[in-house]
Amino acid sequence: MSGNPAALDRTFAWAQPIAEFAIHAFVGTIIFSIVAVPAVGLDYLQRYLEIHDEVIRFGVRFAEYALLFTDVALFVTFLIRTAWRTARKF
Repeated sequence: MSGNPAALDRTFAWAQPIAEFAIHAFVGTIIFSIVAVPAVGLDYLQRYLEIHDEVIRFGVRFAEYALLFTDVALFVTFLIRTAWRTARKF
């Protein structure tokens, strides 16, 4: 490897899609964590308030699980689509 930038670009061209996927996966994980916090917060809120009314408890649980399920489903979809786009670049 001489000091030729074009040769260096060709040498590490295979690493660009992998690095791009890693960055997208990292950012996606951060966004997943930000969205998951309210779902966990609903659980702690329900425990803290000691909600005894079954209807309200069901509503809070439903909202918690719906938010968490949606978050996980979108995160997995995001990772699959990003992996597919990365694989097509090879």
